[in-house]
Amino acid sequence: MPTDELKKSRAKHACRECNSRRVRCNVTERLPCSNCESANAVCEVLPSRRGRYPRKSKKERRSAAAASATPEQEPPVSAPSPALTSAVAATLASMRTASPSVVPPTTASSSQTPFHAETPASVHSATGTGSSRFFGESNFLTLVPGASEPGSDAAAGDVALKGRLAFPVSRTPQSEDPGISPAGTNHVSPATERYLRDEGALTFPDMQSCLPALRAYFSWFHPCFPVLDRADVARRLAAREISPLLLQAMLFIGSTYCDEATILAMGFKDRSEAKRVTYSRARALFHANWEKDEFTLIQALFLCSFWRGGPTDWRDVRYWLGCVLTLAQTHGLHRSDPQFARMRRRVWWSIYVRERQAAISLGLPCRIRDEDCDIEPLTSADLEEDADEQQATGFGSTKLEHIHYVTKMVDIARLLGRIMDTHFAPGRGPPGPAEVRDLKQQLEQWKQSLPDDMRRGPEDGQSSVLTCLIHLAYNHLRILVHRNGWLRNRDEEDKKAALAAACRISRIAEDMLAQKTLQYGQMHMLTSLFGALCIHAIDIRSADGIGRRLAEHRAQMCLLGLKEIQKYWRINNNVLDLFLQYLDESIAKRLHNDDTETAPSAPAGSATGHNPSLDTSTSPSQSLLPGQDPASHSRMDAMEDQYFNLMRTNWEGEDALGDLGLFLDPQLYANGPMQVEGLNFLQRCLSETVFNMASLARRAAPAIRSAPGRRGVSTNATDAASRLLETFAGKDVVRRQLLDSNQLQRLSLTLNRKELHPGLDVSSRPPPQGTPLPPGYHLVYFTPAAVESELGQDGTDTTFNAPAPFTRRMWAGGEMQFTKGTSLKVGEEVEERTRLLGATPKKSRTGDEMVLVDVEKEFWGRDGLVVRDQRSWIFRLAVDVSLAAKTAPPRNESKPAFGPSTIADEKDTSGAIVRRLRWSPVALFRFSALTFNGHMIHYNEPWTKDIERHPQVVVHGPLNLVNMLDYWRDVHGQDGREVRRVGYRAVSPLYAGDEYAIRTAAVDIDAYSVVVEKAGTVCMKGEITGS
Repeated sequence: MPTDELKKSRAKHACRECNSRRVRCNVTERLPCSNCESANAVCEVLPSRRGRYPRKSKKERRSAAAASATPEQEPPVSAPSPALTSAVAATLASMRTASPSVVPPTTASSSQTPFHAETPASVHSATGTGSSRFFGESNFLTLVPGASEPGSDAAAGDVALKGRLAFPVSRTPQSEDPGISPAGTNHVSPATERYLRDEGALTFPDMQSCLPALRAYFSWFHPCFPVLDRADVARRLAAREISPLLLQAMLFIGSTYCDEATILAMGFKDRSEAKRVTYSRARALFHANWEKDEFTLIQALFLCSFWRGGPTDWRDVRYWLGCVLTLAQTHGLHRSDPQFARMRRRVWWSIYVRERQAAISLGLPCRIRDEDCDIEPLTSADLEEDADEQQATGFGSTKLEHIHYVTKMVDIARLLGRIMDTHFAPGRGPPGPAEVRDLKQQLEQWKQSLPDDMRRGPEDGQSSVLTCLIHLAYNHLRILVHRNGWLRNRDEEDKKAALAAACRISRIAEDMLAQKTLQYGQMHMLTSLFGALCIHAIDIRSADGIGRRLAEHRAQMCLLGLKEIQKYWRINNNVLDLFLQYLDESIAKRLHNDDTETAPSAPAGSATGHNPSLDTSTSPSQSLLPGQDPASHSRMDAMEDQYFNLMRTNWEGEDALGDLGLFLDPQLYANGPMQVEGLNFLQRCLSETVFNMASLARRAAPAIRSAPGRRGVSTNATDAASRLLETFAGKDVVRRQLLDSNQLQRLSLTLNRKELHPGLDVSSRPPPQGTPLPPGYHLVYFTPAAVESELGQDGTDTTFNAPAPFTRRMWAGGEMQFTKGTSLKVGEEVEERTRLLGATPKKSRTGDEMVLVDVEKEFWGRDGLVVRDQRSWIFRLAVDVSLAAKTAPPRNESKPAFGPSTIADEKDTSGAIVRRLRWSPVALFRFSALTFNGHMIHYNEPWTKDIERHPQVVVHGPLNLVNMLDYWRDVHGQDGREVRRVGYRAVSPLYAGDEYAIRTAAVDIDAYSVVVEKAGTVCMKGEITGS
């Protein structure tokens, strides 16, 4: 090195951007520095550590060096540098040290350690100068000319022509909230921090055991989405400056790829719990606004977008991607810049690929428009890093295959957007031949551009995971390009191409299963395998002979692949439910590997075939929900005839999606809920051919003889659901009613509440005009309006009922949403609008047919839409009263339900308030009268015991819902907090005289899980969100 370079003076201080690029920085002279201003980068000053840490003696340093040289057990996913691995592990272990007043002493058996009380949110925590905002050309602020970097005439000329698009945002006294103290601007309030600690958000698994999970992250996830820098993460871990939010998110992803021993070492019972807990902690930190550095926030939220919750979890993939996109575009990551930081390019293109994959998987519009982006393409230079520095971290290093994969996935994501615009844009007619031909050519050109080792594909069964993922994505796009030509235009060439692509996907899945590498793939494998499964199912219908057997084998391979992936990436079972519902029994049997010839289906109500849920040899993974003990499972089976528990996969999120092996049984292929609007997704996956299959299945179904003299009797559950959909499709039933104060008073007294609201006594007089209805109290209005002859034989209202013989109605669950700032009020006229959302054929575990019906009610008042109320009902086969006594099993007599209703609150051992209730037959009769509910199981003992075979009259599902809402507003609804949403599900019936309890547990800042339980048995469960 020349002598003059050795004598160059170093800058006394540098910002983070210049430090990472190893360039001179003039941040001590101006803020932002020249480099960051020209690059539109966030100029953040690194805190100096000179003189701010205790020095170790020479003896201590020698001891530490000797300890770091001790080799540790090598994890299966990588072979890191032992020295740095030990150093990072020691640093992470030091994070246990916490204030004695906050954290209890750590014992040898403790596997969870809290984050240091004094550790900052991030090394990037917001300072008075460290932020900038992007404004597009339509904003007049962009007319302000941009400043040029000194000594860069080219840059100055370019900025002058383009105008300025990014502006540094400095913190000033005028920009601060006057209600926040200066000490609180960089962190969260003490109350929020206490909440985060109580929820475990600032608690990490034992830090030594975290390292294998972090290595797994960098070994399998990072090569596909390089949103982090290995060396930077290692430095931040060693300096104890890692963001808690980012670390929780990394552990969430790492838990997907690490081995089971690591999961147990981190203190979790299984992989599902590890993912759920780490994700929940990251989510809590995000909603508490813990992380102040917005670029770190982008990285962490991107990782959170790989969470797959249940259908009712609105914080889904699209939610997190929406948050990431908002932040990324706010900082201009989608726009070109001559000196754009390579890490920001890597982050943007990772977001781009992930967003396109999620959009096509869910059948939703792309949120990123190519027309809005002029950022430079991702190049190998953006992905190449200092190999020596990376290897020293113990987190692996970038390989040439990693670079090829990332850059080629960006290209295929762009092509995916063009395919969606061409084939699936709403309101657009069929694409012209030239457009389709151009797409096919572009796709083949993309394949030819792959490196030789990747282009050959997984032919020998020994290809890498990334090569398999590349070809899964390629063949999925081939299906999308050729699908419509085959299914709509019956083009033989398109048919051959689509089938060939589906066969390649099945073969790749088979190879990855054999190599046990399927677990190291990415989430887009799910979309590829499901698309191939659909194509094979269509081929089973149209092929014959050996062709059909081959299609069956390939479809089974796709199902086995999905079943294996489910252990690592949770699958949306609703999609499989929708698909498998539209297969007739012959195809279901073939996928179940049933070699017998297809026989006519048994009449509805009979049990046919083998049901794994009834087999005592069924494995626990198939018969029990995660975390469910055998005794609880037996109790659930005992109540199956009352509530069937059909909706459990819809309510338990990631933990209760069940084993996909159940889908291989023909008796269970309809065990998932279906909504009418959900068919839009299925249509984008399969076009109209699947619906043709449904029609074929209905025509092939056996007929049940109609009862003499009865009109409109349906042949089976499928026919009944179809007829109901045809009757109410596109129709709204509208009613208007004046909200009467007497009705509200009677309900409050029936609920043993003399005060409707605090201080409003209604024991002697009705509430005055304008009194707002408490949440759920609208259930006593808009009651059924029918003469007795129009009711069902059990006294139920027949509006929106399934056709006969499916007339026995049971309340299954639902969801209510309350519009903020509005309420229904006494004395105002309210409009109720009711529409049918869905009607789905079902089968119980015993093979009995039934229909699940979903309706939505909207209540409009003076304030506009006030309540949206979605309800789900189960309709079973009608009872033959004359045969009921002979065919029904013996019932267990219960003690008479004498005595008044009681409601009392008490505190449990943790100090939480538990409400204990008991309802008498009198109270149930009064509630039936108020709601004009003629269902006899709530008040007529002979019918309830002799016909329905319940031990006592049944507590109303809506009554328990109101009890849950009343409990929440009494316990948690203080200080003006109101219910915004409640989701609930009936699990097991309650009877008059039963003593049961309601309790809650916080799941988020404003969200609570609510459980109604009797003697340890959950009878109703839900979640209430307030504000």
